[in-house]
Amino acid sequence: GQAWRHRQLSRTSLSFFYMLQGLIAVGKSLPAALFEISKNSHTPFACEFETHLEKFADGAPLRGLIERFRQKNDLGTLGLYFSLIEMAYAKGLSIGPLLERFIPLLEAEFQNADRVSYLRRSCFVQALAVFLVPWCLVGVFVLMQPEVAGVLVHEPEGRMMTGIALICEGAGLWVLWKISSFY
Repeated sequence: GQAWRHRQLSRTSLSFFYMLQGLIAVGKSLPAALFEISKNSHTPFACEFETHLEKFADGAPLRGLIERFRQKNDLGTLGLYFSLIEMAYAKGLSIGPLLERFIPLLEAEFQNADRVSYLRRSCFVQALAVFLVPWCLVGVFVLMQPEVAGVLVHEPEGRMMTGIALICEGAGLWVLWKISSFY
């Protein structure tokens, strides 16, 4: 739902800013460039931004429009970049150099996010393997020596060992997950 939508907006924002950089480089004003991108690009970011631009056409200030867009979509760092563009525009500064500086930062941020996502997926697979291997070995042990393995199920000491093993594995999985989410 919301997380998927946020990811789509973030991912398509990079192409939006590349288009903005190109239009600013050929001499378009910020509002004209924003309108042109929103009308001609059908990415989720551009489409969402277009709904806010309609208010600008009705006389709403660009600053308020960008602020509402940022708040509604919880853009994080991306929203800060958008605010920097708006502030530079409001002060009459050139936006081109600003875009040249932060587009590589935005690319690096997306690459890092992709890397963290990959690491979390691989951590999940490793944790699943680490969790399942001992239980598969217990299954083989039960098949090979059922009378000895019965101790794990029928005796209090065996149930306690099994419980401790589950708690230790659960703690290990939790630690792996926390390590993989450290960014």
